[in-house]
Amino acid sequence: IVLSHDVKLASGTAIKNAAGTALLGEDGALGSGVTGQGWQYLATATGGSGVAAISFDGFFTSEYEHYKCLFHSMTPTVNNKTMVLRMRQSNADVTSAANIRYVVRQLQTNSVAGGRESDAGDTHAIFGPTDNSSNTDYPSAGEFTFHNPNGATGVKIIHGTSIGYNSNNPPTVHRFCDNYMQFFGNFNACSGFSIMYNTDSSSNILGTFHLYGMKNA
Repeated sequence: IVLSHDVKLASGTAIKNAAGTALLGEDGALGSGVTGQGWQYLATATGGSGVAAISFDGFFTSEYEHYKCLFHSMTPTVNNKTMVLRMRQSNADVTSAANIRYVVRQLQTNSVAGGRESDAGDTHAIFGPTDNSSNTDYPSAGEFTFHNPNGATGVKIIHGTSIGYNSNNPPTVHRFCDNYMQFFGNFNACSGFSIMYNTDSSSNILGTFHLYGMKNA
């Protein structure tokens, strides 16, 4: 995993307002002088050789209520793999099936009805197209939105949309997915999430993932 900021300043420098409060630190992070609501950039992760999962951890805090992960150029390194999502607590994936419910609505070009899938007893949530192509000319792209994942009470709601392609070369099916996940029963605050193809480490994951937070007022 590669975590980085888009902006880097010279060591020991920062952009400050007239009162001397930092607006942008040398690491590219927004400073305490930035106030108000709005999506703020938090981190970037990049897949590649030897990367079985993309994990963001420690970014869910009381400073933000909603988070959004935008991704592009996402493919497995092995054909016929399914995108899945897991929530994290205390720097580890939560794999208890009792805490995960999800619904997938998948529309595809060769089927008027498309497909639906739901599960009430799995260790993860299917959160994107199935049977993904490893051809990097046909990558997946989309976004996930996390609602109050750091809250210590109540169900955590995650919504995602994405597009993907089947494993034929060239692909014969284009798929659009609308996904919903409930993380419940375990109401402790979540620290992050992981994205992967399947859960058996049978494929690495390629792509770029940007995380943003909706700052509280």
